[in-house]
Amino acid sequence: MSVQKQTPSIEYECNGITKVFPINFDCHDSDHLIVKLDDIDTPIGMWALSNGSVNFYAAPQIGSKLSIQRNTPLERLTEYNSYDNSMRPQAINKDFDRIWYALQEFKFTDYLHKLSINYAIDTAEEAKKVSNAATATANAAKDTADGIEEKVKTANATANTAKSTADAATNTANNAKTTAEGIEGKVNTANSTASAAKNTADAAVVTANTAKTTADNATTTANGIDAKATQAQKDADTALSSVGGFDDRITNATIAANTANTNAAAANKTATEAKLSANNATEAVANKANKAETLAGYGIKDAVLKTDQEKINAQKMNTVDFPSALKSELNATGSAPTFACRAWVGFEGGTTPTMRANGNILSVIRNSNGDYTLNFLKAMPSDNYALFGMCSETIDNPAVPPIVVLKTTGGNPTLKTSLAVRISVKSPYTGKPSDTPFVFIGVVC
Repeated sequence: MSVQKQTPSIEYECNGITKVFPINFDCHDSDHLIVKLDDIDTPIGMWALSNGSVNFYAAPQIGSKLSIQRNTPLERLTEYNSYDNSMRPQAINKDFDRIWYALQEFKFTDYLHKLSINYAIDTAEEAKKVSNAATATANAAKDTADGIEEKVKTANATANTAKSTADAATNTANNAKTTAEGIEGKVNTANSTASAAKNTADAAVVTANTAKTTADNATTTANGIDAKATQAQKDADTALSSVGGFDDRITNATIAANTANTNAAAANKTATEAKLSANNATEAVANKANKAETLAGYGIKDAVLKTDQEKINAQKMNTVDFPSALKSELNATGSAPTFACRAWVGFEGGTTPTMRANGNILSVIRNSNGDYTLNFLKAMPSDNYALFGMCSETIDNPAVPPIVVLKTTGGNPTLKTSLAVRISVKSPYTGKPSDTPFVFIGVVC
């Protein structure tokens, strides 16, 4: 018989049930088959060739890949002789079949090799494209990395600067905290002193009222004594006029008159001393009340200084018209009253405000861009004070000079107490806060 055109290979996907797998090519010997499950050689003991099929004794596992390929040995097994009847058509045909089987297998193998080569070429071309793209990407990545490296260097420098600034801010905050704690202690002490002074002042007022009452009573008594002395003088004069010619009466009247004069003088002296004592008592109590009021409003140290200053002012007022002299010193004219500036400061704006000069300002704290808190060294009498201020032009927009306003929240002052006030430097058109090189603030109360 002739050998038909055929492909000496076939593949199956196992379902876990089928055991018999037909082959679509000629094969008469199981030794000439290569059977693989999932690319692993399977020995003949697990299967057998029968009736053109590979029969497994146990169904292959579900999902496994079965490949069956013919592999004819490249060898000659028959030798033809003229004497032994070996040159028969059957034997010759069998040998020719083996040759054609081998040729088919070579052709199939060559086909597989070409497929592999073409696949390898295509894969190489695709790899070349991918490699070229990867090279371009790598070059771009290198350029990006170089740029990132420069940015990282810049970022590191910025981070170091930011760290230094943060460290400085931390130190400033710690110092401010320490200062605030010290101020809090002084405030508590001052509050205690003020409370005690107020109690003393209240007691002094009571004492002064009592002394006034006593002085009024003394004055009344002195006036009565003065009236009695006057009446005694009148009686003495009457006695002298009524003596007549009686010597004994004259003598008695003289004695009586002298006694009345003595009593009248003593009464006048007593009245004078009573008035003086009343005046001294009133003045002493008033002085105590004033000093108590001073202690309550200014603290003990300041009260002493104020008392000394009041002595100096009293000397001035005894020699010159003090209000006029004060207005003259202040270059103030007219009858309008004169008020004092209780605090002022000129500072440099920016992330870390620096006071150039100030009066009664403890510190300037920057809350945010164009937002500052002014802390008073000594408290204002109340929060009913007035602010005035000005600032320099901004660097970024000198054509629109900013203004200084009171910082508000919901229409009310954010912070305005006797101890501190919060201000804002912003554009009058946009309302945007802005730091400026210089800010000048005054407080009038």
